[in-house]
Amino acid sequence: MYKLEHMGDKFLAIINASAMKHTLTHLELHNVRIVKDGHCLMVPCDRLSHVEVKGTLFCTYKVLKSFTNSRNLQVLRLSGCRALLDVDVKDIIQRQNKLQELQLKDCSKLMAPEIDCPSLKVLNFERCNMLKDLHMIKCDNLIHVDLSHCPAFGNDDIKEFLKHNEKIEILSLQGCRGFTEIDIQSEYLREINLGMCMRMRKCKIVARSLTSLEVGMCIKLEALYLDLDIILSLDLSMLTMKNLSISAPDALTLNISGCCKLVTMERFHCPKLMELDICGTDLSSKTFEVSKKTRIKSGGEATDWSNPFRR
Repeated sequence: MYKLEHMGDKFLAIINASAMKHTLTHLELHNVRIVKDGHCLMVPCDRLSHVEVKGTLFCTYKVLKSFTNSRNLQVLRLSGCRALLDVDVKDIIQRQNKLQELQLKDCSKLMAPEIDCPSLKVLNFERCNMLKDLHMIKCDNLIHVDLSHCPAFGNDDIKEFLKHNEKIEILSLQGCRGFTEIDIQSEYLREINLGMCMRMRKCKIVARSLTSLEVGMCIKLEALYLDLDIILSLDLSMLTMKNLSISAPDALTLNISGCCKLVTMERFHCPKLMELDICGTDLSSKTFEVSKKTRIKSGGEATDWSNPFRR
């Protein structure tokens, strides 16, 4: 394994001349200056299985390609490679049949990459601020997807993406500001992060396997519809929605404290609920059909709560 940091182009010649090059399987390049096209990695194509290149902002694909020739590549992490184009990603994928993890973080020129890779399980596009078209990503076994802080998605993009990649279990859309409405329906999703989606006004989630939901700091949320079969705990505190619908038959705790605009409960089905926090709302405990064993925490009117999002 080689892990090199803060070196110049000369490191490539060192590796190419090394006796270790014939057994090298794991290579990490962190904040290494690579600017010359002639400086490429000459390693036997069938060796490398793990490659991580981080912070080489001006590295061209002609150089990067030399790190992705191995047919045994299983993990490829490219971060901050801002010269990488959609066509380059397609070229990488076409030469791989064992790739399981692909990270393309902060690759700011990617817009609509084509990724058809049955072996791929993990895909990360975090902070790819031009990424806006996902319809050419079709991976039958994709499980974990991170699209955090990608601001260019529209209202229907995620719904269509999940149709083509239906086995996704973990999905992060944290900090995505492009959509105002989202409709997520999945039999496989276990974790969803929608935190800091600051333009989202309406959210509907039907996810039978969901165990974790993050929706904090969605400061324009007006309507939230949840149909979740097995989730045990829901924290919806300090959200700005006016309308809420919940069906969570296994939920044991629900926190809607500080939801000072909440006036309507369109549906409430939480028969196993043990703890309910409605502090800082104008809702009465009589609004909720719960058992006598349910501990209800209440106190303070909605107008008493300091809400930085109140209009």
